Formats: sequence, C-alpha cells, structure tokens
Amino acid sequence: MALPPPSTPVAPEFVGYRDGRPVRVRFDQERSTIVTTDEQGRPASALPWTEESEPLRIERDEFVCQWAPTAAPLRLAVHDDDYGMALAFVEFVNRRKPDAGAAAFGEVIPGARRFQYAVVEIDVTDARQRLAEVLAHAGSRGWEVVSVHDRASNWFGGPEQGFVLFKREIPDTVEVSTWCVTLRA
Repeated sequence: MALPPPSTPVAPEFVGYRDGRPVRVRFDQERSTIVTTDEQGRPASALPWTEESEPLRIERDEFVCQWAPTAAPLRLAVHDDDYGMALAFVEFVNRRKPDAGAAAFGEVIPGARRFQYAVVEIDVTDARQRLAEVLAHAGSRGWEVVSVHDRASNWFGGPEQGFVLFKREIPDTVEVSTWCVTLRA
C-alpha cells in the first residue's frame, strides 16, 4: 500500500494541419499555455489556458480550442497518424484546467512552501495492521501525519470508517501529478 512518488507528467504533443501545413501543438505546463509552432519550429501562437477557457475537444477530425468566449477558435485538421496523440493531448490538458476554486486560495507565491496531501481511508477490519502498513510506507517516503479522523467525528455523512490525513513538502523543482492523493487501506 505505497503512496505514489512525486512526478512530473509529460504532456503529449501532436501535429495538426492548417491549410495543409503541419502545426505542432504542445502544452506549456509552467505557463498554463497551449503553444503552437510551425514546421520550422517558429512560434505560431500561445493561448492562455484559464478557468474561463472552454474544454478542448476533437470535432469531426478537427482539434478545437476555444480559449476565450469572444475569440475565434483554433481549428486544426487531425490525420489518422496523429489522432490518438490529439485525443491524449485533449484529455491531458482538460484535466489540468485551472480550477476557479483555486482563486479562493490566492495567487501562487514564489518560494512559498508547497505540500502534497494524501487522504487514506481506513476500514474497521484489521485497522491497526492496515494503519501500521500505511504509516510505514508513508513515513519512509517523506509523508507525515497531519491528523486522524475516526468514525465518531460528527461531520461525517454516510458510512465513512475514518481516515488519516498526510502531507509532504514538495520542492519548487518538482511537479506532482496530483496535489491530493486518495486511497483506501
């Protein structure tokens, strides 16, 4: 029952076609921007990916990016060879759409400490043994216990058995695939 290590997911790229010419499309995760380059690698466009952006989609063999409600969408033809990568790109970027709820936490402050969290649900059957295994795995990988919530907590709704909340500090040089991991022990 190991908690996942921090990782930097690699954004898929694909080649679309505009007026018969290839256009490479990639996602700049650091700037949350969809970037297109021409066949010589020269920048063609940089489209900000914000909470107002409509989800990317593939429509009638075309990649469609509507990045602003009043702007004309970017449409690129997608050929069979690139269709799978275009679908993977669309799924990858749509999952990373900035969350409007994130604004409630304020702006990102350079140099501020960052934490990844894990919520581990503990069932009642063999709870002591399961908790010991989770603590051993988590502790050896840099996670620390923040709190333990048992089933007697009065704010639970439903058949929740209890959970342990962990956190670990993430250096600025590392990106994680998810900032909150959930699993059942």
